Amino acid sequence: MTSAFLIILLIWAGVFAYGIFAAIDFGASIWYAWAYFRRRREALFILHSQLASFGWTVIHVCLIFIVVGVVEFFPATAMLVATNLMWPAAAALSLMMLRSLVLVMQAGAARPGAASAVLHGVSGLLVPLLLVSILPLSEGGWVHAVNGLLYVRSLPFLRTPLFWSFAALSIGSVLYLSAVHLAVLAAALQAPRMERRFKVRAACAVLPTWLAAALTLVLLRFSAPLHFARLLSVWPALAAASLFFPITIGLLHHRCHRLAQVSAVVQYLLVVAAYAVTHLPYLIYPYLTVNNSFDPVFRLTDSLFDAVQTAVIVAVPVVWALYQTGRRMRRRGWRKHRRPDKKEPDSKTG
Repeated sequence: MTSAFLIILLIWAGVFAYGIFAAIDFGASIWYAWAYFRRRREALFILHSQLASFGWTVIHVCLIFIVVGVVEFFPATAMLVATNLMWPAAAALSLMMLRSLVLVMQAGAARPGAASAVLHGVSGLLVPLLLVSILPLSEGGWVHAVNGLLYVRSLPFLRTPLFWSFAALSIGSVLYLSAVHLAVLAAALQAPRMERRFKVRAACAVLPTWLAAALTLVLLRFSAPLHFARLLSVWPALAAASLFFPITIGLLHHRCHRLAQVSAVVQYLLVVAAYAVTHLPYLIYPYLTVNNSFDPVFRLTDSLFDAVQTAVIVAVPVVWALYQTGRRMRRRGWRKHRRPDKKEPDSKTG
């Protein structure tokens, strides 16, 4: 395997890690808006503890890793995205910055406000939709070459059913993965009512997500027949991923919470691995492949590649340690939060 393929596999690993953590985080933002306007005080505390956890740090680190990797090793692909998808990227970054600012301001606020809830909900819906636009673009059909430069036909691309099917799949996945995680978090914090609510919402998100995935696969048959044929060759992975939907919900129902989380992660690992492997060697079909766009700015020596691998390996236990620290802090905060409720049972939020 060449260095180019090893690098692109590392970038895909970063995309998968970012997708899981970002889905939980952005989904929590959507549920935060729901909890605020439905006046669910318990849910607000659980959601705020999730939004204020270390997860946002991991999300931004993964995003930086992906961007630096693409810019450094595949500059032609980075140039295409930067010149043709500037407005969705700028909008997504602006929403993420505003959301981070709101989280910082909420840390010292006595109670959440309607404006922050609306911003959380809007960012949770729009950011995944904007970021996922690179996937249907990579399937080809909306990129054309003019004098050796690649351009995207933006308006026809945004009107395509494939783009909106990917958007629906991203929103469904965000709601599903976040609901699974929040049900597990509520169980860990001994909040049975919220645990039941998020279990129900995870189950409700299964059918729309599965339908969006099936629709995306059908549309790929007409928009990207080569990729569709390759996906059919790995149908066992896609079928197994579909079977993980009822398995995950069943594990949640039987209170096997950690296994439910692992099941959801393995499910999306199968999907991402199948999509990535069958998409290779193309980055943007049919113009950019892994080999013809691989042009590292710095010379990729064996020592540099070993350093990158070591950094990725070391990052795993660090992330796990941060996760365990966040869990302990949330439990302590939850115990402090529940004590005043015994004295003031009728208190309400916002």
